[in-house]
Amino acid sequence: MKHKKVVSILAYSALAISLVVFAEIEARAESSFFGNYCSGCHSNDTVSCNACHAHGVWQDSSRRVINLTATTDLDRYRPGQTVTVTFSGGYRTGWIRAILYDHNMQEVDRVTGPTGMGDDGSGSPAQRYPVTLAAPAPSTPGFYTWSASWFGAPFDKGNPTVQPHKEENVPTNTFEVFALPTCADVDGDSYEDAACNNDRNAGGGDCDDSDPSVNPGAQEACSDGVDNNCDGLIDSADPGCASLPPTDMDRDGYPADADCNDSNPAVNPGAREICGDGIDNDCDGRIDSADTDCVLSPPGDADDDEEGDEADDREADDDDDEKPAPTTNLISLHDSKSRQYDNQCVKCHGTMQSETSLDPFIPGAHQAMLPQIPAATDNDKCLHCHTTVDLREHSAGALRRQVNPNLCAACHSSLGPGRKLYAP
Repeated sequence: MKHKKVVSILAYSALAISLVVFAEIEARAESSFFGNYCSGCHSNDTVSCNACHAHGVWQDSSRRVINLTATTDLDRYRPGQTVTVTFSGGYRTGWIRAILYDHNMQEVDRVTGPTGMGDDGSGSPAQRYPVTLAAPAPSTPGFYTWSASWFGAPFDKGNPTVQPHKEENVPTNTFEVFALPTCADVDGDSYEDAACNNDRNAGGGDCDDSDPSVNPGAQEACSDGVDNNCDGLIDSADPGCASLPPTDMDRDGYPADADCNDSNPAVNPGAREICGDGIDNDCDGRIDSADTDCVLSPPGDADDDEEGDEADDREADDDDDEKPAPTTNLISLHDSKSRQYDNQCVKCHGTMQSETSLDPFIPGAHQAMLPQIPAATDNDKCLHCHTTVDLREHSAGALRRQVNPNLCAACHSSLGPGRKLYAP
């Protein structure tokens, strides 16, 4: 009896030892599978267990349950929105090839090594479980199920063959592609109303669908008080305006941020206040009688023409026969719509052609300018510069201020003939 016990113990021990030895031999044999059967094609790749069918798809070494899973990141997508699928499985480490198929079993993405056969020998984790696959959602609304597959050699103890390679395919969860709401484009600028489509990258985001000049594709105007490009920032607050130079729409030499009316060249900080026209001509914030320029006329200037009574008396002695009768209304005389209108300026203002400047170092202004004006007659020369006339009572001096400033630059530039007028 004792002898039988000893024999039994020895038998069990031998069996255990043989199993261990067999397992070790088998393990060594399996570990050499890649080198013996795969490296001919995958010579540049890291030795992988996941590239083998038995290890790439099964839950464990028992090989009873395939545990491949493919899951989308969302349940609902807009047409064309990126669908991201996470693919996982296997029970060993190493690189794999994973393929994503759409609902028509058309390949839309794959993950594999840079060599096209596997990894690049670095054992990069980018080709290991879990891997990420992605593709645009279908353009037609509906419910869809895609699939992902493991691709590799079906080499296994029960299937000792390398070729052909095969796939193990699993479906993703079902997801929905929903229809975008119908959205209006009332102003026809190709951008839909932001109230129903606020995605600037999907043809929406129009913050004013009644104005075709306002939309996400427009350029910020920088000075109109409107959010032209619908980015929520207006004028100087918009980054697109920070580097732009100030505008000068009326070209009077004063930028818009300094000019209180950049659409009227006669209104700017360098203009003279015209008393009684209801306009802040010199942009000092004071209008007409509130402006200190309008409080008093120069001493000895009864007609407020800024020339003084002595100059008026000299003019009165000349051309008495040609001047209008005392009963003539001066406003009507200068109004082109009046029957009394007379456009012969030199009748009354002839002395301007030979006036002497109050500054002996500066030539008479009109004497210097008249030869430079491109006009045939003296009267035409007057009208060339003085294009408009102030038609208010007691404002003859305003005639001088009704000069288009754009006409001055031709002479009064650094290189023009009028530059000497600025020199002492």
